[in-house]
Amino acid sequence: GEQTDTSRVIAEVRIKRDLKAGRGMQFSQCKVLFSNPASACKIGVYVNDSTSTTKTFAASPHLQQTVLSLPASANKFAVQFSAAEPPNIYGLAFDTGYGVQVDNVPLRGSGGTDFGAIADTMFMQVEKVLSPKLVLLQFGVNVVPSQLSNYNHYSRQLQTQIERLKELLPSATFILLGVSDMGLKEEESFHSYPNVGRVRTAQREAALRAGIAFWDSYAAMGGANAIIRWVNSGLATSDYVHFTPRGARFLAEMFSTALLDFYANTEEYGKQLIEEKLQ
Repeated sequence: GEQTDTSRVIAEVRIKRDLKAGRGMQFSQCKVLFSNPASACKIGVYVNDSTSTTKTFAASPHLQQTVLSLPASANKFAVQFSAAEPPNIYGLAFDTGYGVQVDNVPLRGSGGTDFGAIADTMFMQVEKVLSPKLVLLQFGVNVVPSQLSNYNHYSRQLQTQIERLKELLPSATFILLGVSDMGLKEEESFHSYPNVGRVRTAQREAALRAGIAFWDSYAAMGGANAIIRWVNSGLATSDYVHFTPRGARFLAEMFSTALLDFYANTEEYGKQLIEEKLQ
């Protein structure tokens, strides 16, 4: 809710842990990404209407991040903002403070060519504050239904977007995960969209021209008509496009296994090169 008096703006975000979500709910801190150029700002965590953690920040035009600790026992709590002039809140992240932290940016309906809508200055400030180490780009499902015979234009657009992201986030490694298989209904049966392979190839060429890694989701699923087997096995939903939670986890495990395997082999190869140089 939001209320105003003559001197302050107060707003809050209420959060409830969904214990069915498993390990993802075992977070112990809340990170807030914000800027408050016009006035000082107080940010606090409230459990049962009593203050748990509160911090005050002097007015600053710069993007900043604060970390607020959360009581592990609290299933419901609120993050509250209080200031004379409304601050800019860019995001909340709930983390454990250790291990690999993953932030998902869902861009519904995106083909991966609309990052130009985010200003360079914002990217550079995020780079300075968050310093992301690995960026996974996964697009293509929204590109397939148009069924073009040629995807050269899309490939060039995607390459341009990747090159810009690389420039603005120089500390990050990038991997493009290619389009997954998708089913098209004709009369009473499903088969893969005939152009899925062309979209996949356009993405792979864009990634390689831009100098980043590419992982072939389509091939990992089993190629043409794999989506039919995935639906029949309970790994994809009956729209023949989206994964079930089990299917999403299975594809994620294939990707992470491939990534870690490559990392281990590269490390081994690196050691061999060093040993050869030392001899």
